[in-house]
Amino acid sequence: MTMKRFGLLAGIGAMLCVVGPASAQRGAPLPWQQDPFPSRYRTPPAEDMLLRGATILDGAGGRIDGGDVLVRGGKIVTVGQHLANPGVREVDAKGRWVTPGVIDVHTHNGTFVLPLTAIDREASDVSEVATPNSADTWIETAVNTQDMGFDRALSNGVTTLQILPGSTPIFAGRSVVVKPVGGATVWDMKATGGVQGFKIACGENPKSWGADDDNEGPTSRQGVISFMRQEFVEAQHAETALPYVMTDSTKLPSRDTGGHHVKFEPGGARLFMARLKDGLTVCDVDRGQTVATVENSIGANGPVLLPKYNRGYVAMDDPAADGKGHLYAPARLDGLVLKLGSGTLKERARWDVGCSVSKMKYLVATDRLLGACGGDRPAVFLMDPANGRVLSRVPIGKGLDALAYDEGRERIVSSNCEGSMTVIRRDGRDSLRVIATIRTAYAARMLDMNHRTGRLYLVNADSTDFPEKDGGEEETRHHPGSFRVETWQPN
Repeated sequence: MTMKRFGLLAGIGAMLCVVGPASAQRGAPLPWQQDPFPSRYRTPPAEDMLLRGATILDGAGGRIDGGDVLVRGGKIVTVGQHLANPGVREVDAKGRWVTPGVIDVHTHNGTFVLPLTAIDREASDVSEVATPNSADTWIETAVNTQDMGFDRALSNGVTTLQILPGSTPIFAGRSVVVKPVGGATVWDMKATGGVQGFKIACGENPKSWGADDDNEGPTSRQGVISFMRQEFVEAQHAETALPYVMTDSTKLPSRDTGGHHVKFEPGGARLFMARLKDGLTVCDVDRGQTVATVENSIGANGPVLLPKYNRGYVAMDDPAADGKGHLYAPARLDGLVLKLGSGTLKERARWDVGCSVSKMKYLVATDRLLGACGGDRPAVFLMDPANGRVLSRVPIGKGLDALAYDEGRERIVSSNCEGSMTVIRRDGRDSLRVIATIRTAYAARMLDMNHRTGRLYLVNADSTDFPEKDGGEEETRHHPGSFRVETWQPN
């Protein structure tokens, strides 16, 4: 691995001073992880009180007769008998029962509305029955907050409810978790931080519905299971949407320059582009502007950013650190991955991967190494860092030059000099699968990813090849003013 430090490193240090911690590098939630209907529920004002003389059931099998409960700041702080009153309002609870609040995990309140009318019986909002697969429906968009069932639930000690769609469809849709309090809309009742459930039904309800005249769906238990299996198989392979679409192409001033390498600032908006004859250029992708060209950076080839140490370097190959004292360095000429001590760089193990490995990444969430090879056996592979065993390997396009990993989408992208990007999905912890090959321009080979958005930034310049002369090598000249940065939006 070849590495050198920039002659004027202070400039890079100043540009990196705003980089956030590693936790910020995970980026914003993906579109399907965002809640379009956030909770507006507000906890009622807490009142300090002492409940005196109740029969208390503690929820763990214990019972206290003539018991007291002290509540401070909305929370139970003491349970017992003959508690001293610290100066709060006292409530006579003799003849009353005090129990933990009930969490109702399966209710149709708000969709089977009380009083139940003839219209509700004929076409209630508890289920969408036009198809056995109503997976894309959200029950919260149908909840009637005026249902008397919520008042009855609260008066009977229910503190939280999960409203589920009905079990007529096999895939019935998403649930919502609410508090049984009054509200103009369901989002005034929606529990803060509540996670959606998903209702799947099998057995009497869906098969009975399918057996009725003019209704669509399976008519037996085995038919219901077969329908489920088929829908899951189709969903697993429903990757017909384009994984990436180019949304912008911006030209930058350039000379006859090759050796384009890019690196995105972790957790930030700046793209560092190393170009042999034009030096290190920094662009702010949020503003769409060039920020600076670093002095004394002619010859830069492959930026490496170390915000923790306020440093920037340029390097040929991409090692990976696991944060546990180990560095995994690719040795492409020997087809090896070297496990080194981060502090001493002392070799601790070496593993033959059978190809010209030049890229390594450490996947924190799964404790796996992701590697990529060029040469005559281009591939991406997963490796166990404990023993160097290759767990999965898939082929990629020829002329590997960059590797990006989108943790949220579990997607890997290699950019290849032949004019392609290979898009790979990580299926589980130890399996890889190619899902698409995107055709790009020839030699559009270097990219990096904005992990906040998942966007890819691919760089290239027009070029002309001239035949060899007098036994020399073929000459490639890049067209001045043709260097461009392409933005690829994920789907």
